[in-house]
Amino acid sequence: MRKIAILDDYIGVALEYGGWSALPDDAETTVYREAIPPERLVDELSGYEIVVITQQRARFPRAVLEGLPDLTADRLQRPDEHVIDHQARIERGILLCGTSDTSPGVTRGPPDTKRGAACRRRQKWRGP
Repeated sequence: MRKIAILDDYIGVALEYGGWSALPDDAETTVYREAIPPERLVDELSGYEIVVITQQRARFPRAVLEGLPDLTADRLQRPDEHVIDHQARIERGILLCGTSDTSPGVTRGPPDTKRGAACRRRQKWRGP
């Protein structure tokens, strides 16, 4: 089963937008409407493979990424935001999906476009 966390969806609309039907049938999506305190990120997100960061409030420094061994992809609205330690992400092989960046290894496209859906399908193709 693929576990997906959507962070900081404080108005509760994330599941109404985007091509969520493109996800594998075994995908389990959890929406966090409240911000997760930094000291609880690793415990709260343990076991998730994909994290969708909607508001850029949560920070993912190296220590957090290293504490999330199952994490295979992050989705940012703007991947150029400095909420993720990109060097640590690259070293761990974590795929970054987003809307605008010229960095290598970034799949562009918001969740409601073909590119965003392709990013989600790419995870399915990579296997468990």
